[in-house]
Parts: sequence; structure tokens; C-alpha cells
Amino acid sequence: MTGRKLANSEQLKRLSAILSLASSDSGPIDQLYQQVLREAFADLDDDPELLSTRLSILHTFLYSVERISASVSANLLGIDIDVADMVLESLHAVLYVQDSKVYWYHASFPDFIFSHARSNFRADDKDFRFSCDAAAQHSVLVHACFRIMNSEETGLRFNMGDIKSSYLLDSEHTEELRGNVNKNISPALRYACMYWAHHLSLSPTGNSGLIYNIISDFLQLRILFWIEAMHLLGSSGECPHLLHNARNWASKVPTMFPHLKFTLMISTYCRTAT
Repeated sequence: MTGRKLANSEQLKRLSAILSLASSDSGPIDQLYQQVLREAFADLDDDPELLSTRLSILHTFLYSVERISASVSANLLGIDIDVADMVLESLHAVLYVQDSKVYWYHASFPDFIFSHARSNFRADDKDFRFSCDAAAQHSVLVHACFRIMNSEETGLRFNMGDIKSSYLLDSEHTEELRGNVNKNISPALRYACMYWAHHLSLSPTGNSGLIYNIISDFLQLRILFWIEAMHLLGSSGECPHLLHNARNWASKVPTMFPHLKFTLMISTYCRTAT
């Protein structure tokens, strides 16, 4: 199947016409989105791994807490930027870029993807599955956030602002500090610092041993670096709230001694950050 590309203005015109006809009936909208997705992911039936990767890029665009760029999506998933760009290009009928960030033309598109009954369908004697398991995607993203923050090369470290002297106030070298922050805290690292707890709070608690180990290492080795980074990002006041979210997630994990230790560690840091 080969898709016919439309200019953004042409796509908006077609989408507006369909939406005006659809009213409260999702049928025409579903047909439109089904066609767009079939064209975007055509010829990938024989490569499930490639299809899964490209769908994960789409799902990351939709499930990110704030709108992100294709490069941030690629960094979160650990894939090449050209793959994310290709997905974005293939979905130009429903997604667009503004100020380097990815948006969708209409809220009905994520609604369609989020609904298993609508985005999993059969056409031309073939089954298509484009929906996303929300909890599983949040689990993917929380692992991605910790992978980025724990990176030895580009992750959290001591003195993220490259401050030359602890005796200087931030206000005394604002421009230099801002430049160092932009250089040392990439957009992907910023996203990870800001939203790891959000994705964790929506991740499943079953089979949580791996993520428990990752977070335990984070709390022991990089928690102070994270607090420093949040301060440099102007969001240090969010730290207690984010840590409380993590503690609430931990409280839902099946009872075990490591879980108790983990909860107590988070409680301690919540008090410290406060």
C-alpha cells in the first residue's frame, strides 16, 4: 500500500470536513485514522520488531507529559533520531511540529489510539493493532527516564551547573550558569528529571523487582544530583511532591522487606527535600 501525501493545509481541510460530518458518531473519524495508520505503517507486517519500535515512538509522542521533540522521543527510547523523524513524516496527516515539538491536529486522534476497541481493527482480511497499553507505556518511559539520568556520560552528576565557586550566588553569574545548564542538561535529561515520578506512579506494580533496584540505586547514588538539577531548572519545589508520588507507588508493591526499606528511604528524602 502506498500513501498519497497531503500538504498540512490539505490535511486540515480534509480533517475538518470529516469532523463536521461525524458529529458525535466516531465512525468516519475512525475510518480516517485507520487509513492514515495503515498507510504510515505499510509493509511492516513481516517485521514485528520494526513495527513495534515505530509504534513505540508514536505512543511516546502521545503519552509524554508535555509535548516533546522527535529527538527527545528518540533519546528516551534509545533509538536513532532518523527513525523518529521517519515516523513523524509518515504520520504528517495527524501530527505536526511547532517550535520543534510534536503536536496532533485534533484531540480525537489520541482518543482513537487510547481506545483498544477503535484502534485495533480488521481490514482487507488482516488484523491491525495500533493501540497502546497505557501502564506498559508508562513503564517503558520510567525505565527510559532512569536510563538517561543514570548515564555516566550525559546523565546526572556532581555540579551540573559547572559552578566555579560555592561562595558565589546564582544571581552573581546568571548568564554563565544558564549557558552551563543548557549545555549539561539536555532536553531529554530535563524531561527525565521532571517526569520520572509521573510515569512511575502510572506504572504497574506487579513484577516490579527490576524497577525497585533501579530506583534504589538512584536514591543512593544520584538523588542529590537530581535535586541540584531540579534547582537549576527552577523546579526544586517539585521535589517533595515527586518523591511522595514515588513513595505512594512503592506502597502498592506487594509487601516484602526490600519494599519496606525502599519506602523508608523515600520518606527520608521527602523530609530532606522539604
